[in-house]
Order: sequence, then C-alpha cells, then structure tokens
Amino acid sequence: MKLKISFLLLLAIVFAIFFIGKQSPLEIAKEDWNRLLNRTKQALIEKKELDLPIENKWKEPSVVFISVCDGFSPAVIKIGKGDNLIAAINQAINKFQDINQIKLIKLDIVKEIKYAGQFLYKSKIKMPLEPSLWGISFDENFTLAFLPETVVSQSFVSRKNTLNMRNIKRYVLLDHNLKKAQKEVFKKEEKNVFQFNTISYLLDEEVVYKLYRGNRIKPKLTEEYLTDALNSACVYLTKAVDDSGKFNYIYLPRSGRVPNKYNLVRHAGTVYSMLELYEFNRDPELLKSAKRAINFLLVHLKPCSLNALCFVDDGYYKLGGNGLSVVALAKYIDATKDTKYLPIMQKLCNQILASQNEKGKFVIEKMGYPNGNILNFDSVYYPGEAILGLLRMYEHDNDPKWLDAAIKAMDWIINVRDYFKIYADHWLLYGLNDIYRYHKSNQYLKHTKKIVKKIFDEQHKWPKHPDWYGGFYSPPRSTPTATRSEGLIAAYKLFNDYDDRKFADKIYQTTTKAIQFQLINQFRLENSMYLNDPIKPLGGFKRSLNNFEIRIDYVQHNISSILAYLKILKTI
Repeated sequence: MKLKISFLLLLAIVFAIFFIGKQSPLEIAKEDWNRLLNRTKQALIEKKELDLPIENKWKEPSVVFISVCDGFSPAVIKIGKGDNLIAAINQAINKFQDINQIKLIKLDIVKEIKYAGQFLYKSKIKMPLEPSLWGISFDENFTLAFLPETVVSQSFVSRKNTLNMRNIKRYVLLDHNLKKAQKEVFKKEEKNVFQFNTISYLLDEEVVYKLYRGNRIKPKLTEEYLTDALNSACVYLTKAVDDSGKFNYIYLPRSGRVPNKYNLVRHAGTVYSMLELYEFNRDPELLKSAKRAINFLLVHLKPCSLNALCFVDDGYYKLGGNGLSVVALAKYIDATKDTKYLPIMQKLCNQILASQNEKGKFVIEKMGYPNGNILNFDSVYYPGEAILGLLRMYEHDNDPKWLDAAIKAMDWIINVRDYFKIYADHWLLYGLNDIYRYHKSNQYLKHTKKIVKKIFDEQHKWPKHPDWYGGFYSPPRSTPTATRSEGLIAAYKLFNDYDDRKFADKIYQTTTKAIQFQLINQFRLENSMYLNDPIKPLGGFKRSLNNFEIRIDYVQHNISSILAYLKILKTI
C-alpha cells in the first residue's frame, strides 16, 4: 500500500513539474485569442473540427476547457487534451453534442498544475491554493476536473478550505454531461487531487475579453457599459419586490435560497435608489415595484406624538430609518412630481428634531416602540442619514427649522464626534454637499476634504491580485467600495461647483477605479453561467469576489454610485 502511494505521489510530482514549466498560454497574443475563439465557435456551430495551422507556440501538450452558454441554462463544459493546443481544442469540440445556440464561449488553457494531496475515503483534504483561482482535478489525466468558477459556484471547498465532498458528489452524480468514466474516477476511495490555474478568454458576441477569477478586469467605463449595468440592476430590483412590497432581502445564488432575514432601514435606502434610477430610465415596471415598496414602508411608520411619526423596525424606532424614509419620499416627489407624501415627510422630520438636543447631537438613535425606552446606541451612519433627510425636506418645503437643525447636527459632528476620528461616512458626504449650498461654512469644505483623503488612503492601488484594484478592505468588498463612491461623487460635485477643480479631478480618478471594481462584482452571464440558475442573479451585486450573497443594499449602493458617476461622465 505504501509503495503504491509513493509511486502515485512520484507520478504526480513529475506530472506537476512538467506543467509548471509550460508557459505557452502566456505567449498567445490577443489577436490569436480572437482567432481561436471565433473559429472555435464556428466549429461548434458547424459541428466540425477546428481547422487552423499548428504554429510553433501552439505545439506543446495542452489541456483546455471550453465552456458554452446559451444565455438561459448553466454552461456546458468540456475538457480536451492533446499533443498540441489545436488537438486539445478539437478533442473538447468533439465532446459537444447538439449545440443549438451560443451566447458565450469561454476558453481556458491550463497554465500550471500542483499536487494538492491524496484523498482517502472520509478523510479531509485541505486545498493549499485559493479555490477561486485554482481548479481541482481528481487525477493526473484531467479525467474529472473542475474550473475555479465551478469550484466556487458549486461550493466545492468549505470555508475552512477543505473539500466539500457532499457538494462534489451531488454535482458529479446529477451532471448529465459527465461521462461514466468521469464518475468512476470520483467513486474511487483513493484519489490524487491536483490544483491547476488557467489563462482564460471569453467571446461575448464578437468581442473577446481576458478574464481573471471569471471576471473582466478594469472594464472600460463607457456610457453604454454603465447604462447596461444599471438596466440589469433595474431588472433585478424590480423582480425582487413581492406583491406586498417586501423585498427578497437576501438571495443566495449558489443554493437558490432566500433566507428569512430583513432590515427595514435598508429597505428605505433601496427604495431611494430605485427612484433615482426611475428618474433616469423612466421604466414603468420599476416605478410599480418602487410604489409597492413604499406602501410596505408606510405601514411601519407609527405615531410618536400628535405631529410626529416614528420609523419602527422590529419593535424599535430608528433615527436612520426616519432620515432615509424622508430621503426616499423626497426622491419620489422629484421623480413623479406627486407631493402626496409631503405631510408624512414633515412628521418624520418632526421626530428627527425631537431626537436632537440643544447642542445638535442626536441623543435618541434607537428607542423601544411603543414603550419609549431609549437604548444606548450610537450608529456611525444614522446621524448623516437624519441630516440628509432634514436637508431634502428643506429642499421641498423651505421651512428654516429643518435647515437650522441640520446645521446644528453637522456642526456637532464635525467639532465633537469627528474631532479625533474621521469616518468614511457617505451619508455625511451627501449632507455636506447639500448643506454647503445653503450655508457656506468653510469648515464644511475642510471636513469634506478630510473624509475624502481618508478614502484616498484606503483604496487598493497596488494590490496583490489585479481584481482587487480600486476596492476597499482586504479582501475587498463591493458595498464598502460603492458607498465610498457615493460619498466621493457628492464631494466631487461640491468641489467642482466651488472652484477646486484640481481636487475634484483627483476625486473623479479615484471614483473611476472604485466603479471598475464594483462592476466586476455584478452578476453578468459570464460569472453566473456556472451556477445552477444563471439567470436569477443577473444584475445583482455580490458581497465580494468570492462571496456570492446578494443583498438589496448591495444593489442599492452600487446603483446610486454608478448612476451618479454616469451623470458626471455625460458632462465631461
């Protein structure tokens, strides 16, 4: 037994060394990828082999994966091996049957392979390399192998980086595209496991894109590309609202589950982004969904006093909820010219005033309802949300008490709360942009610059992975990046309008990088086609590059920031 294991291990190491030295895919020029992918697509449609001369750079033994998606169903993936690249591609082509429609075609060429270990029955094997970048093969011949996109989409590796054999087994046994020989490899009690990476290119319509971790890197931010991203997000949110006006708050694309969780403050913020988007695209279905979501929100606005309303979520009044409800209803007025919610907005603002002390601090951010028990709760974002609500209220009825309260609150935050520590508070940046137009205090400009410079300093500019570029946190996440983009664009408007164009240009460049990162976290067909349902998540924004959870506020903040960026782009 020991001799057998040693021999297999030796074989694996020799095989790995052979492939590690193989670097030919890196030498393939982009025009060659164009030719390869377009001719491969043609060969699949015509059901014949690829007829290309074998150039010197293609003569080395190769392993390839061809993924074909029809635009509706999960991708069909075939593996090809050959003495040269063309032979490998042709072997994969010959494995396809009845290709009726090709929306996308992706070609992966194995670049490097490493031995991960031997899997024994019921043992746990830890994957040494990042699963979203390294695929898995269960033998040295790639008889049964999976691309990194499949590994991640199907949760083949656990959070502890060990193989999830239950998920792999379910996939292998249910996948009708896998042959009997491939399934037999998986059934072996002893399996040598390898990890491999690839260089991959995608053909979408007639355009070829290089991919990293299954995504386009640094996409070109044209008006068309940004508009398509917004329209796709529009479809996602429109469908996410049920008949009662409640959102599918979280959707988990890997399992298809919608967990029973909810956050009404984020509900209000998402309504705001929907109305911003409706103001831009005038989509009637989007407006219908937004109206249902507003009606659901209104049910949770409860009387606090004769002339005040409390936003109540799970038995608590929440200051941020009052603020964002006003912001959302104000945007409804902007988008529809319907002022029917004005009295409700005023009552919400009355409660915001009742939550503030004489110095400007909001002393009631969370309170039991209806018992009135005030909690010791301080949110970074609730005060900024409340200030923005007051300012948007002032914009619509010109009552100076709203502006006075907003100024007191802003001054307290700048001179007390943020005196020693600066927060990347996007809602406050929204408010600073608005408030300066009514009350031109120099401290507002100074504080805006402090927040913006903090954001500058925290952005990934020279990351270890190219798809981290422009993001925030390690590993970077889509929504913290999107909220910073929102705040940056508000600051851009302020400095662009008030004679600091040089600083505004720097803000614009930083935001461009952030938006590029955000967009690779949006579900497009190229990164959803390995899921069991590739259509439902389209347009949604995932939590991060490796975490596929979609939550409504992820979509909200990405919509608001991308839309604001697009509006600036149209003026440049």
